[in-house]
Amino acid sequence: MEMHKEKMERWVVKIESLCSKVEEQIKIWENTFSSKLYKMDEAVNKTEIFVKSVRYIQLQEQSRLNKSLQEIVENIEIRSKNETELIGEHMNSMLESMSSKIEEFMAVTACVSSSQTFPDYVVRFSTVNFKEGIDNLDKFKSSGKFICEIPGLYYISAHIYTNTQGYGFNVKKNGVNIATSASGSGSTDTTNPISAVVELQPKDTLYVYAGHYIYASQSCMSIMKIN
Repeated sequence: MEMHKEKMERWVVKIESLCSKVEEQIKIWENTFSSKLYKMDEAVNKTEIFVKSVRYIQLQEQSRLNKSLQEIVENIEIRSKNETELIGEHMNSMLESMSSKIEEFMAVTACVSSSQTFPDYVVRFSTVNFKEGIDNLDKFKSSGKFICEIPGLYYISAHIYTNTQGYGFNVKKNGVNIATSASGSGSTDTTNPISAVVELQPKDTLYVYAGHYIYASQSCMSIMKIN
């Protein structure tokens, strides 16, 4: 009995020692597991902070890009509007200039209506073939004198068809010769040209001055405002 008692006591001591070791190991495991859980929690928190930081940076960058894109679009709209306005102004200016030039355009082409000699030497080109911008056309046809209505630079050209030999004729401005020509010296009928460019002011007169016999239809004159 004594022997069994001693054995039992030894077993109890061993079991208690073993239990103590087991408890110590369990505590070690618990501490280790708690430490790992803490590290895991810390890693999760850091990950969440990183994700939030990345998301914030992404939102900031997206906002910046949206703002830049909006500024680019607004600049394009402003430039397009300015260019459209400039083009519109240029077109209006061109149209006004063209309209002004059209309004100031003046031209006439006329021929002698019947073969004759003009007593006052002022050739009447009374058959009008073309006219533009002339108000006093009747006076031109009856007097033979072109009366300037719009100031500017004018071109006059005339062809005189005649059988008179070596006879001079002129273009006159306000009674003053500005160009001179003459009929041919041969024995046949001739068509003789004369032309001039002259500056005219309102009420200035321009006409062809010839005292010899002039054939109709082929004796014509053209006057045109060129500037």
